[in-house]
Amino acid sequence: MFRCAASRLRDCPDTTEPGWVHLDWRRLRGNHVIFSKSLKPLNRLILLWVCLQSPAWANPYLDQVERAEPNAEELERAREQIQYPAPAALPEPLAVPPFHQRSEPAPRPATLCRSCHRDAPHRDDSVLRSFLNMHTRYIACETCHWLPAQRSPEYRQVDRLEPSGELPEPLIAPWIGDVPVLTAADHPRARPLMALWQGGGEEEQARLQVRLHQPLEREGPGCGRCHGGEPSLLDPTALGFDQERTRALRLNPVVRFLERTRGEPGQPTRRIHLRELLE
Repeated sequence: MFRCAASRLRDCPDTTEPGWVHLDWRRLRGNHVIFSKSLKPLNRLILLWVCLQSPAWANPYLDQVERAEPNAEELERAREQIQYPAPAALPEPLAVPPFHQRSEPAPRPATLCRSCHRDAPHRDDSVLRSFLNMHTRYIACETCHWLPAQRSPEYRQVDRLEPSGELPEPLIAPWIGDVPVLTAADHPRARPLMALWQGGGEEEQARLQVRLHQPLEREGPGCGRCHGGEPSLLDPTALGFDQERTRALRLNPVVRFLERTRGEPGQPTRRIHLRELLE
């Protein structure tokens, strides 16, 4: 049998009887589990299985990352991105002061995605990027970009990352059963990935970049999947929205305005006139 040293593995018994092995949660951070020499191989497997079932250890996204197999095309694209990174953000302060008052950026949650993707991760679409970047304050990256691999997640709010602690603000994220698919940068299974990225060579970084992004899709769902489309990606009841907030989600005038602005695929984008918001 075994004994757990951390309360996060909530179901583990607390005993010091002879024959129990001490499982130190801090040692799990490096993907190492310390067993007693007297522990039989079968019991070691049982212990490891229990650890992997723990909410503090389980993560469906990281399961996919660990199974990912990069192909030659993906590796070549990753090498190019590493050799020629995207331009840095514009320097501050701006040459021309903005017309509107600017608020302070929201605190960045300590997630694995935001370790690399900074405060404004959406940059390509000149019409939608500002609106999409506003969503990062209360929508987890995995909500729009994670491919659940034949699973049907529910979308609920997460107010705590394991093992980091409280989030600056709750995030809407996919859940598989009782496990939120929202990965902390200091998750015990993410820490080796972070160390590999920081200390690995270019080829190791390229393989890791592909593995991290294989369970994701670059293009998220369209605005209508949450704002008026059927079936909706988000269930307002599961999110605890009242009737007024549900109506604001489903009948958002900004979304209708943007849909008119973008026009047909392949056609040039029209200029945005703020007065159209009132129509």
